[in-house]
Amino acid sequence: MESKIKSFAKGLVLAVSLLASSTIAATPAQAITFALSQGAFELNNFSQRPNSTETDSDTDSLAISADGSAVAIAEADAEFVVEPPNAFNFFLADASGITGEYLALAESEASVLGQFLVNAGETFSFDFAGFLDLLVFAELPQEEAAATGSIVFELFDITNAAAPLLLDFFALEIGLTTSENGDFFLFDSSENVVLTEEETDFGEGLGGEEFAFAGFSGSLSRQFESTTQLALVERKEGITSVSAPEPSNLLAILVVCGSGYAVWKRRSNGSRLS
Repeated sequence: MESKIKSFAKGLVLAVSLLASSTIAATPAQAITFALSQGAFELNNFSQRPNSTETDSDTDSLAISADGSAVAIAEADAEFVVEPPNAFNFFLADASGITGEYLALAESEASVLGQFLVNAGETFSFDFAGFLDLLVFAELPQEEAAATGSIVFELFDITNAAAPLLLDFFALEIGLTTSENGDFFLFDSSENVVLTEEETDFGEGLGGEEFAFAGFSGSLSRQFESTTQLALVERKEGITSVSAPEPSNLLAILVVCGSGYAVWKRRSNGSRLS
């Protein structure tokens, strides 16, 4: 049976591909710029039932234009079912512009938190699967498109609540931009995280599109000699932006909106354990 994460990835990628194709077909004589970042993550087969769970999702978007059109779409959702334990979340950040002068920004975040009590001599374990999918395109040299996406989970020992101790982690971050030398791929994990399947695909599509896809599945397993209170935090984020040369009559608005957006982003990136 196909997993929820794989079916979700196929459906979301197909829907966005059809949307992008229809937009291009409908505006053959206009300059188009777009950026997409989307991702999903699932955790299941937990060895213990969580004592408590939390979920969170946040979105923010900004679109402004002169003599053109700009659209920013941000979506996110998260769930953590206790019986049987299963956590799932996703995000979508999509920004696009057509003709003229414009700026569009979209940011989405989704996270889950579970706390577990593991007795002395027991093993804590779970399985996971997820993906990141990014796409950028700018038709003209003076236009820019950028997208980043990240998925991170961390396992903390919170027996001493005043001083949480990081035990294990998984971190994946990808960035694409139509500007030169702006792409990156970062991955790291602790020794108790084991990947059982991984797939990556990077390149250029029709008309100079740049794309990146990373899908993976794996597990984490760790034994404890003494009774331990654990916190498992998983979060993901996607940010996209498109822009054409700044219109002089909108410059002040862009500065104000950009500053407010940066402040919001810094506040939204705080630790869930703080």
